Amino acid sequence: MASYAVCVDSSRDSRPTLLTIHAGSLNVSVADSCFITCPKTGLKTILEYQEEGWLGRSQNKVMGAIFKYDPNKDTVTKIKDVPEKEVLARIEGNWQDKVYYTLGSKPYAKVPVSTRILVQECQTNACAGEEPHHRP
Repeated sequence: MASYAVCVDSSRDSRPTLLTIHAGSLNVSVADSCFITCPKTGLKTILEYQEEGWLGRSQNKVMGAIFKYDPNKDTVTKIKDVPEKEVLARIEGNWQDKVYYTLGSKPYAKVPVSTRILVQECQTNACAGEEPHHRP
């Protein structure tokens, strides 16, 4: 998909001037939070779908924390506000590719790759809402 905007600047002359060129494909960006709670076990999960950045930030990134909480005093809505001593596991990855979890409160980036556990692996076609292509 490509779009072009043309404008005539009458202050100079009547030649059209190209103002904007956008080229690429249309996509959807998700930036929100999800909460999963279980008052019976006292466990809560926060999933944060990170906003896409213009320069160098990952696209379709999801981060999460599974932690102990008090159902009667539930005020935590951001991963950064979860007390480290309460964190049981961390979740991180690309929701259109692979999502992993790690046990313990150690930040995901500091956990060796060999100990990260695959939660979900998404085939590109299946994530796009199409049926996956199977080889005969």
